[in-house]
Amino acid sequence: SGISTDIWTSYAARIMVISVIPFVIVQLPQMLNSTSGRHLAVLIGLVISVCLLISYCLYQIFQPWIQKRKLEYIKHKHVILGLLRHLKMRSLGKLLKDNGEPDTDVIRKLFATIDENKDGHLTHGEMTALVVGIQFEEIDLDHDDAVTRIMADFDTSRNQLI
Repeated sequence: SGISTDIWTSYAARIMVISVIPFVIVQLPQMLNSTSGRHLAVLIGLVISVCLLISYCLYQIFQPWIQKRKLEYIKHKHVILGLLRHLKMRSLGKLLKDNGEPDTDVIRKLFATIDENKDGHLTHGEMTALVVGIQFEEIDLDHDDAVTRIMADFDTSRNQLI
């Protein structure tokens, strides 16, 4: 299946690549075995680093999408962690064996308790009931959005069933 990314990930990757430019400038005299240009290269690298830092700060102020994206990512990871913690408490044993492998018997029992209609699949409604039942008080959580993200993570066939 491979890795899929959105356009914002490629923008963030470009910003990271641009941030490497000062390091390349500082290393350039060493690659060329030049001793006279080292101090100048460090000075130029410093000036470019400061300029890039200021421009990145201004970019964050006028385009706060990176901060919003980080907050969404943290909120999503918090939901997944809470979901796993809740599932572990409801399970009849540990989710992982001592050697680190998943305990399939415990996971099947846990799946059966969540699968309300016993059809062998978890629907959007069953996942919503699970997320609402967990009661995430410490974050302002949109339950539908959280369930949609969880379904996107685990629904590999994209048929709205896990």
